[in-house]
Amino acid sequence: MELRHLRYFVVLAEELHFGRAAKRLHIAQPALSQQIMSLEQQLGVTLLNRNRRRVSLTPAGALFLEEAQRTLRQVARTEQVAVQAHQGLVGQLTLGFTGATLYNILPDFVRLYRERFPQIELILWEGCTESQRHALEQGWIDVGLLHPPLGDGHFRTEMVLRESLILVLPESHPLAALPAVSIAQLADEPFVLFARENGPYLHSQVMLLCEQAGFQPRIVHETSPQHTAVGLVAAGIGVSFVFESMQNLVRPGVVYRSIHETMPEVETVFAWRQDNDAPLLNTFHGFVDDFVSSMKHTTMANATMHDYILPTPDH
Repeated sequence: MELRHLRYFVVLAEELHFGRAAKRLHIAQPALSQQIMSLEQQLGVTLLNRNRRRVSLTPAGALFLEEAQRTLRQVARTEQVAVQAHQGLVGQLTLGFTGATLYNILPDFVRLYRERFPQIELILWEGCTESQRHALEQGWIDVGLLHPPLGDGHFRTEMVLRESLILVLPESHPLAALPAVSIAQLADEPFVLFARENGPYLHSQVMLLCEQAGFQPRIVHETSPQHTAVGLVAAGIGVSFVFESMQNLVRPGVVYRSIHETMPEVETVFAWRQDNDAPLLNTFHGFVDDFVSSMKHTTMANATMHDYILPTPDH
């Protein structure tokens, strides 16, 4: 039995007239009769009652019609899914992200992406930049939202955010009364710092700033998640540097302060393997372009993240 047998039978069952059904199918009436007879012979079942005046469905034919219609709908759905997959409109995409992005672009990005592509299953995978780099190499994630440098040329990146480091202090600290702090004023402070193995660039930049101010920082704890660093500062363990957007984390017991000196800027980028040419990534890249353009527009208009308005997609 072939799909054309099902299509022929369904049209005939709808028309209950060989002549009209043959016209809809653009085939000769004898050919249609032959195909229906062939279908019945294959099944060993009479599907239609025929006489000179009318055609009607047998009980078996009525039940067969329901199943044939269901099968043809599923076939149509399967064909549609194949086309949409080729266009990058359906499927599954795994997005890595660092904890810091929870406090800037990730929530809005995920919400808008799911609104734009409801048929794409977006799986989120949290990890530091180094973990994401390894996951990208192994194919465990499709895209990473992380902080360069990545260390080699195997990846393509698109920057979505650039921000400075700021200081986080216990709210009872004497320096908390100042609107801004100099690096030299931190010479005697215990530091909660980025773990070197997970954030070598930021770790080295902070170490360099302290050295330029004439001291070696006394590191009492190293951590990767920035919200953990903020929590440790609230506990009085030490002071720390965090991304500017971490001010969105309202945590009792801490204050955020800017630094007089020029602080290193941290980039947040989307990264993916250069050899990954999956159709799903093509639509993802297009969405990222729209998102970045929207960010620039709203930044110029002094809007908030929640004011993003992305262009309506063509598809």
